[in-house]
Amino acid sequence: MQEERTKQQSEVDDNGVLCIRPPRTAGNKEHLQRINYLMQLAVFHTAHNSKDTFQGLSREYASNMDLIQKKTKVALMPTVKRRVCKQCRRIQLPTKTMRSYIENKSKVGRLNPKADVVVYQCRCGGVKRFPVGKDRTYRTYTEIEGNVLDLEGTHGGD
Repeated sequence: MQEERTKQQSEVDDNGVLCIRPPRTAGNKEHLQRINYLMQLAVFHTAHNSKDTFQGLSREYASNMDLIQKKTKVALMPTVKRRVCKQCRRIQLPTKTMRSYIENKSKVGRLNPKADVVVYQCRCGGVKRFPVGKDRTYRTYTEIEGNVLDLEGTHGGD
């Protein structure tokens, strides 16, 4: 019995990641679906409603998404967090609601590409910085293949 337990716990792949089967169901599935729907609505209204420069409706959707996430204690994926400005709750779309550029404030300047930082600057003046130069192959946990649980039960349209 104890040998089986250690055998299951010692399954490590070539990258040093412990291989554990994902759970069959996800808790808070309804909350995750609601957050996903609100995100889709916010992005749609931001992208297609060019008359509303304040983007009140899409910002309200993003605010509701954040409130649901906090009340239900659901962890949002980093890609979702990066798309919403923390100051004004505006959805970040390149050239529409934000501008992005690469910054390098090291003493050597552009000669040191490991100090590159991608900067997302919102219309409200809020700034987000993400280091990209240090390890260009870095991916967040959710971007690595096989780490995200499929809520629908389909795998890429099979």
